[in-house]
Amino acid sequence: MKICIFCQQLEYMGGIERVVLEHLRIFAARGAQVSLLIEREPVLMRDFLRCPWKVLPLEPDARRAALAACFAEESPDVVIFHGISHSNGAIDAQTAAECGVKSVCVVHFAFNAAVSLEHGVGNSWKTFARNGAACTAFATVSAIDAKFWRALGKKAFHVQNPFVHPPTDALSVRKRGESGTVNMIWVGRLVEPKQPETALETFALVAKARPAARLTMVGGDPQGIKRMARAAKRLGIADKTEFVPERPDISGYWAKADIHLLTSICESFCLVWAEAKAAGMPTVMFELPYLELAADPRGYVAVAQKDVKALVDAAIALIDDAARRERMGREARESLAPFNDDAVWESWTRLFAGLDDPSDGTGADADFKTVVTQIYAAVCHDKETHRWPEEMEADWMRLTHCSMRPFARFLHSAVSAVRKIKSKIRG
Repeated sequence: MKICIFCQQLEYMGGIERVVLEHLRIFAARGAQVSLLIEREPVLMRDFLRCPWKVLPLEPDARRAALAACFAEESPDVVIFHGISHSNGAIDAQTAAECGVKSVCVVHFAFNAAVSLEHGVGNSWKTFARNGAACTAFATVSAIDAKFWRALGKKAFHVQNPFVHPPTDALSVRKRGESGTVNMIWVGRLVEPKQPETALETFALVAKARPAARLTMVGGDPQGIKRMARAAKRLGIADKTEFVPERPDISGYWAKADIHLLTSICESFCLVWAEAKAAGMPTVMFELPYLELAADPRGYVAVAQKDVKALVDAAIALIDDAARRERMGREARESLAPFNDDAVWESWTRLFAGLDDPSDGTGADADFKTVVTQIYAAVCHDKETHRWPEEMEADWMRLTHCSMRPFARFLHSAVSAVRKIKSKIRG
């Protein structure tokens, strides 16, 4: 079987990049001929690639020609798009369709993301529905997401996400900190869906009650890390926190940790949680009950979203009970038994087979379809009605690379001060 995979870039070890690299490995190990399409020449990740790749031009006409030539030369059975919401997403899907190549659009965000998040993905549903219209099917990394897209009239399949297993030798003996210290770890990009500021606020309360606790936050770029370090200083926990830039291998940090802290507001699969489980790590988290990783209740404690006090209490309870931490860590690793390379490949082979079946991957319960379509329509209406603040925020981010909120607060303070002065003048 010939599989062509598209990913905009492979320069960082973010979630999608990790998934693509694991797909290259798993598919090739099972006899598939795999090639890669990207938009940037790989530099940092070049040594991790074990397949041929081609760099696509960004100019639309040149891109169509390059894609058509690639499909004619390689004759892939299917092309997998890890990303369809970029500016050329519709062109990519349309070109594959025009060339008679079956295509799959992988959805890497959860069904509730467009509602849960304030900025950045407000139009994700509409963009994916529009750009992915020419694709043969959608692939989702959560079963409920497949149902969601089917309710919107799309052909969709659930595929299991692969993830990086920390090397066994690095975890065989967990490296403890100084006597009495309990090390917490938070891993992820320093972005709104992951709620890193909430993680710091949670830990500040934990450290106040248990001064021996420590927190390591792994992930993010230098600018984001500086922002988090300033926040830690304001919270009085600078001496108890460590910030580590994103890197391909963090097994050494898993080995030194005792408790995994997860503060995401929404996830589609949650690679970080899977890695924590593989490292034998108990997790304290905000509830994400729709994830496959949450189906087995062992190895984690979940509290209601936004309930920081409950999250703090759950963390303190684990800090105080070493035996429970050890038991939950073993259970977390055991709960990963169904999540393996064979399961990943089997889910994709089911999808490949379903591409030729008009009825496979379609249909939804009538009530569920009504709920989803009405929520979709309501959210789209809200986004269209109140689009200008999001566009203003996005433009500001592009210009300044920082949030508009500090400026808005400053402007509000300035206006309030002027009003007070005017009031005093008037008497």
